[in-house]
Amino acid sequence: MAGGFGNFVGAAQQGKFAVDTVAGGEMVMSIKQMRQRLNDRLQQLDALKVQAKLGNLPEASAIAEFNVLVASGDEQSLDYVLRRFAEALEEAQQALEVGMRNYAEIEAHAEQSFRRIGQE
Repeated sequence: MAGGFGNFVGAAQQGKFAVDTVAGGEMVMSIKQMRQRLNDRLQQLDALKVQAKLGNLPEASAIAEFNVLVASGDEQSLDYVLRRFAEALEEAQQALEVGMRNYAEIEAHAEQSFRRIGQE
């Protein structure tokens, strides 16, 4: 996803932030749960992508076509929006995971520094 969490991932990869592993773990777990629920909804949405048989009247056909358009027709459709949201969640999860590794590295470095001080 251009912008948004993509910048967050890049910042994490550049070491611009770190996330405590406990807090980060909780956030990642919440994101994973949200992603699973979102995937379930996307599967349910597939049923709406099929034009319903509402009758032979022109109005019925127009309504059925409109419903398909709303579900999956363009960049304003529910399918498009939910898939972009899924991408953002994935990128947020990646950024948090990198941020937790950054935190672990900072902690390890600090621990080594304190050990050296103690040995002097």
